[in-house]
Amino acid sequence: MLRARLLLIVALTFATPSVCRAASTKQACLTAHAEAQRSRMAKDFAAAKAQLLVCNQDSCPGPVAEDCARWLSELLGEQPTVVFVARDAQGQDTPEVRVWMDGALLLERLDGHAVEVNPGEHRFRFEWPGGQSTESRVVMHAGEKARRLEAAAPAAALTQPVALPAADEGLPTAAWVLWGGGVVAGGAFAVLAISGRSRESELARTCAGHCAADDVSGLRRQYVAADISLVAALAAASAGAIVALWPTFTKDDTLSVRVGPAGADATLRF
Repeated sequence: MLRARLLLIVALTFATPSVCRAASTKQACLTAHAEAQRSRMAKDFAAAKAQLLVCNQDSCPGPVAEDCARWLSELLGEQPTVVFVARDAQGQDTPEVRVWMDGALLLERLDGHAVEVNPGEHRFRFEWPGGQSTESRVVMHAGEKARRLEAAAPAAALTQPVALPAADEGLPTAAWVLWGGGVVAGGAFAVLAISGRSRESELARTCAGHCAADDVSGLRRQYVAADISLVAALAAASAGAIVALWPTFTKDDTLSVRVGPAGADATLRF
């Protein structure tokens, strides 16, 4: 009787780990079976594939393993794949390109093999050793296989400064022409004004209050001509200043010019 009890204890001691391992394996299979379905419905094919590989084992219960084997075959048929191709600045194929997908590094370098991705819209970025990069948005469809996605290295930026022709530091010719006209008009004003003043003094000395109408009218016309010459001189000087300063104006500057019978003036506010 004692011998039978000892044999039973020994049998239970060695059997318990096996039973536990079997129970643990069964639970892992069932968990993977359920998680694979959820991941597949969420279009996360990578996660679904990992779970299906767990439950597609001989150690899993028969019905569970059969489901997982069938689902794995269907998923492999639906999962899209893409082949990346990159070209350098000379248009030659180059493997020295990193590929990012949706902000995560996908490939350190290209090897020509098709890469499995989930269906849906993705943002791919090609990154060349020199730091240049290009991006593209692609919609991958279920069942699409070996879709070719190409990218060419962007043109390198100019490293040498471009020499620009030196700007002419002299004043515009038009400004000098206007100022020259202003000098001529100013000279005419001076001659007419001085001559008119002299003529007025002569009339005041010889016929004050009794001068002939023609003499008085002639003097008035001379003063009018002098005023016109003064206005012309001031207008030409103002116009010359505008032409000379025009390249330095900004949209916030205010320029006003007033010309009238009494004279002319220009105002520039910054």
